[in-house]
Amino acid sequence: MPISRDLFDRQIDPTDRRILDFLETHSSEAYTMYELAEAVNFDLSRITGEFSFYSRLNDLKTQGFIESKTIHSNLYFSVVA
Repeated sequence: MPISRDLFDRQIDPTDRRILDFLETHSSEAYTMYELAEAVNFDLSRITGEFSFYSRLNDLKTQGFIESKTIHSNLYFSVVA
């Protein structure tokens, strides 16, 4: 059974929503995981911080919201055009 777009949008994790909002606002640019974490105030210093944030990005990529590309040995993320 389909759900409304409003319900769909409200069910996204708040941190994931901040990531998407930031990337949508800056849709002409791509960012590394570290740049994105800083932009959305995600603490990477915790023991599982980097893994947790990368997992979020990977989930958003799997769902088709964002894409990634390795350029000069750095992995960049951008919103899907």
